[in-house]
Amino acid sequence: MKAVFLFTMWGRHRLNDFVFNYYNQMRKKLSGYMDVTLLVVGSEGDKSREIAEKNGFEYLEYSNFPLNRKHNAGSVYAKKFNPDILIALNSDSLFSIDYFKGINLEPKVVKGILDFYFFNLRTKTLGYWSGYETGKRGEPIGTGRQFGRDVLEISNWELWNPNIERMKGLDH
Repeated sequence: MKAVFLFTMWGRHRLNDFVFNYYNQMRKKLSGYMDVTLLVVGSEGDKSREIAEKNGFEYLEYSNFPLNRKHNAGSVYAKKFNPDILIALNSDSLFSIDYFKGINLEPKVVKGILDFYFFNLRTKTLGYWSGYETGKRGEPIGTGRQFGRDVLEISNWELWNPNIERMKGLDH
């Protein structure tokens, strides 16, 4: 299975470097199970590119706003790698290898996680978010969302509404 792990980045350089190194190591561990291309869309020129490339990422430069267009630039660019699946990941989220090994490819489906735990480094506390409470209850959250090949093609590789300008809140 060919996969693109798609990230965007802005600021938080030390955190991005840590997370990108983690996924570069993950890619090596998934070898033989999943052929992974790491792709990040950055908006800070050489600084973003340097962090991405030193961690084995493909890099695309694009304006940080509107965010939906930045994300779409990445998903459209991912087409050149001919993936079976695109997985949208946040540049501050770490998923275990078991998450990726548990993927059952379904080309016509969007899948993901419904809740997650997070760790606050400053307060050293573990938190939990149970997912969407109202209109989107039961829908997958943004990070870790999996888009099968048919979904990518049907959407013309633009996974976020290109007709509006979202400055934040792409999960809506």
